[in-house]
Amino acid sequence: MPPPPPPPPHLYEPGTLHLADDDAFVAALRRLGAADGELFANEELRAMVLPSIRADFRLIETYRPGPPVRLAVPIHAYSGADDPSVDVPTLLRWAELTSAGFTHHEFPGDHFYLVPGEAELIGELGRHLS
Repeated sequence: MPPPPPPPPHLYEPGTLHLADDDAFVAALRRLGAADGELFANEELRAMVLPSIRADFRLIETYRPGPPVRLAVPIHAYSGADDPSVDVPTLLRWAELTSAGFTHHEFPGDHFYLVPGEAELIGELGRHLS
């Protein structure tokens, strides 16, 4: 199973998927919803994109947080309704880190909901920024 998205810093637990071989790493990405067969089937493309994706995982999985700080700014969390890596009760605990309000918006889709839902996500972000 792929690692979950980063939990709130005060609940962080390290991970090791970034150390997996390419086949195991790609299999985990596919379980998240990265089903672009062309990208991962083509060895040249795969070799170009995997280092960047792996670096993202390394950052998430090796992060060592300091003590939690309650912020005086709102926190808005977004997730895909069918993302197998999201534990909604854990995601909702980001609310513990703000004194200025917390919202969670769940979009249709998996871990990569933002690709087909780009317009809706941008609209939601715009509402929060205005």
